[in-house]
Amino acid sequence: MLTHWLAKQYLLKKLEEACKSFKVLRDANALAESIQKTVVAERKIGTNLKDLEALSRNLGVFEGNLNANEIRMKEMNKIGKWQSLEKLSEQRESFHCSEVQRLRRKMKSVENELHRKEEHLSLEDLGYDLKSVQTLLRKHDSLEMFLAGLGEKVKSFEEEANRLSLSHPEEAGYITELNRKFNEQLEKITTKASCRKAKLISSYEYQQFMAEYHDLMQYISTMMNVVSSQELANDVVGAEKLLDRHRESRTKMFSHISIVHTLEQFGKRLVTNNHYASEHISIYLNNVDAAWKLLDEIWVARNRKLEQRLDFILFEANFVTVCSLVVAYYFVFTPLADSWLTAHQASIADVNVNVAVENMISLVSKYEELSNAIHNQQEKINGLMIIQISACFYYSVDCLLPQVETGSHTHAVAAKPSSSD
Repeated sequence: MLTHWLAKQYLLKKLEEACKSFKVLRDANALAESIQKTVVAERKIGTNLKDLEALSRNLGVFEGNLNANEIRMKEMNKIGKWQSLEKLSEQRESFHCSEVQRLRRKMKSVENELHRKEEHLSLEDLGYDLKSVQTLLRKHDSLEMFLAGLGEKVKSFEEEANRLSLSHPEEAGYITELNRKFNEQLEKITTKASCRKAKLISSYEYQQFMAEYHDLMQYISTMMNVVSSQELANDVVGAEKLLDRHRESRTKMFSHISIVHTLEQFGKRLVTNNHYASEHISIYLNNVDAAWKLLDEIWVARNRKLEQRLDFILFEANFVTVCSLVVAYYFVFTPLADSWLTAHQASIADVNVNVAVENMISLVSKYEELSNAIHNQQEKINGLMIIQISACFYYSVDCLLPQVETGSHTHAVAAKPSSSD
């Protein structure tokens, strides 16, 4: 409204000046034409007394007209000087008005740029992954650099506005209002930029957490596939290799414990700081904890299974060896043991307890040797019975058991006389 009123007043003033100028120009042209006619008429020279008298009268009239128009000529000269002064004043005013308009155009240009930046700041897009958030942060950094670069411009605008307000008091209100609106717009954009930066940083932290979360969960899933393998070896070498490989996976798991702790601390810090995604972050932290515990349980179960498998293979190998020895013992040593026991049983049964005293020392010595021999044979027979009983679960050696029982019975019978003796 103020600009429209100023333009209207300026137009009315220009119209009044144009009317005055037209009137002065019209009067000047009429006066110049009259002078020209008089000059032409005065070039005539009379030839008789009558003409001289007429010319003399015309000269008197001309002098009277000059005297009459002298005041008018002075007024016209004053008007000309006034017009020159007004023109100079108008030029100066036009110059100052152009300065005000130039300042307004500068501010308007910056305001338009700020409006475009404000539209960008009003977007709700905070990125959908770590890469997109980083791109948005780079764009926002360029915006902050633009706002920081406006500091010198704002300072120059304020200085120019103050100068024009002093030189043009009539425009001071307009200039002050223009500067106030510009500063308000700039402050509004700066506040929005700060809020936008805070949101982008929060989004970046969340996407960073999610990226680390997905990487860790992928690693846990891979390790679960490794430690939950059902592969079992059929020999000692293969079982030891599987067990060593499984324990190496434990070392790898230990190397990732620090990553798990770092992720937990990061997530807890976000939750403590009231992050906008605190609820989801808490759920993801629980998922990580549960998955890691499950991985540890699966590893322990698999390790126990591999150890049992190795023990079984070792037992099986030792068992085959023992069974081979049992069979060899049966076919080689059992007949000898039976004959030895039979012979010594007869000798014990034939011992005369009423022998003379001089034979007691030799009998005692013979008895001790026999007891030691029976004791040694008893251990072999017991071991043979244990091995034979165990072998019955895996091999068809029922034919051996009666022989073992027979040997054990014979040994017991041989031991009874010695006990009574």
